[in-house]
Amino acid sequence: MSAAAGCYIDLDGLTWEEPAGLGIRQTERSYLDWERRRVVYVAARRARDLLIVPKAGDVAPGRFVCGDLLAGAPERLTRTVEEYVDGAEAAWAPDVGPPVRHALDDAADMEQQVADRWATASREAARPRFQPASVTNQAHVPSAAETEDKVEPTTPKQREGRYGGLFGSAVHHAIGIVLRDSGITAQAAVLRAAGLARAPGEDLQLEYPIAGACDGDLLVSGYIDLVAAGDGAVDVIDFKTDAPPQGPVEQAYPKYGAQVRAYGRLLAGAGVLTGRRLRCGLLFTADGIIRWVEP
Repeated sequence: MSAAAGCYIDLDGLTWEEPAGLGIRQTERSYLDWERRRVVYVAARRARDLLIVPKAGDVAPGRFVCGDLLAGAPERLTRTVEEYVDGAEAAWAPDVGPPVRHALDDAADMEQQVADRWATASREAARPRFQPASVTNQAHVPSAAETEDKVEPTTPKQREGRYGGLFGSAVHHAIGIVLRDSGITAQAAVLRAAGLARAPGEDLQLEYPIAGACDGDLLVSGYIDLVAAGDGAVDVIDFKTDAPPQGPVEQAYPKYGAQVRAYGRLLAGAGVLTGRRLRCGLLFTADGIIRWVEP
């Protein structure tokens, strides 16, 4: 054994400590004894209901750990069982009774059920969710009743007007100018009558982006041409450059009606309405009249 400042050797009765008088052996034994006591102390404190301490005769405290644990223990918390005698059954042994052995059931059915449930969960977890799609494309997809075939999700396309991207962008930009300068064109009068002819701000937004879940497995997104929030209603307006309808707008342009209603549902799902009623409309730029659609 060695220490930082000395050395101790014990070989076949030959002992030598350098330098003499350090007490290296006694110090090492003291370290080991206190380490054992620390481990026993930690283990004993883990007991919650029952702690069994072996006791061989009368063990005085201070020499063995067992004696230290038993010393000073409250009598109401301790119970000493009779001394063990080799070959003799203890008096308390018959009270224990033989061990109960439970018959093991066949687990083949349970194993198959677990395997089936795991396979079902794995397929569900691997199923694609929220495939990106645009509101415009989804509104123009034929329904299953019209095609009698399975409707496949359509891929998103670039935002293009009926007569090209430049024309559509110019029309949307022009309507934005009308909102900023209400002194021009008949369209401004229509917007003013509907309570929409005001400068864009927190309560009126142009090209408002929106996205949300649809039909369980699609994540549809798009841009609402105009969203206006008032005290009692939220208006969703979609601009159209087509020829104005002569009759009900939903008969002439059912897809446009479905499109603007889809925008309204997305807003409602996003919690924008906050108790206000929803109004969906189509503004035809040729005559500046808003045709309201049933939400």
